[in-house]
Amino acid sequence: MSVATEKFKNLTDGIKNIAIVFAVLVGGGWALFEFLALQRAERASVEINSLKQEIERSSVLQIDIDAKQEQLLSYEGRYITGTVTIRNLGSRTASLDLSTEVVSASRVKISDKGEVLFGQKYGYAIQDQDGHLSIEGILAGKYREYPFLIRVGPPGLYSVTFIAKSPRKEVADVGAMEFKDQVTWAAQVFVKVK
Repeated sequence: MSVATEKFKNLTDGIKNIAIVFAVLVGGGWALFEFLALQRAERASVEINSLKQEIERSSVLQIDIDAKQEQLLSYEGRYITGTVTIRNLGSRTASLDLSTEVVSASRVKISDKGEVLFGQKYGYAIQDQDGHLSIEGILAGKYREYPFLIRVGPPGLYSVTFIAKSPRKEVADVGAMEFKDQVTWAAQVFVKVK
């Protein structure tokens, strides 16, 4: 072999060895990336399944308010009457503390600056047949209806709001807000009073 051929062979062997090292590094890096990505995906999958199971074991409430203005024949004034319907869509009993004024109406005004302002709050405490305020349990898959009557002030647009807290911390879904180790469930509708 000539010196030029041997130099060429050594040069090509060197390039080949560099290419092999580069390919091994790229392949190893790709394998490491895939391994870590797969681990993250598996971890995420486990966390999602855990959250789904937690939701399945939780109280999930749907709260609807049906409200309208009512004219009472034997009483003067303006009244908003209606029903709060609470459905437990979860898989365990939901408890609500109804021992305060949980249904209220406030007159809504828009300021010159476009701000929404709420006026005086007119409240209503939900009572059982004996006139007691209580903690209510709503079984999974069941619903309860709570009628209400609120005397309000002058004509205008009123915000009718239901707000109740759970007596203990419960896992919340849409419609609930975390509040100092309790869950606060809320719903709101608007009623025009003439």
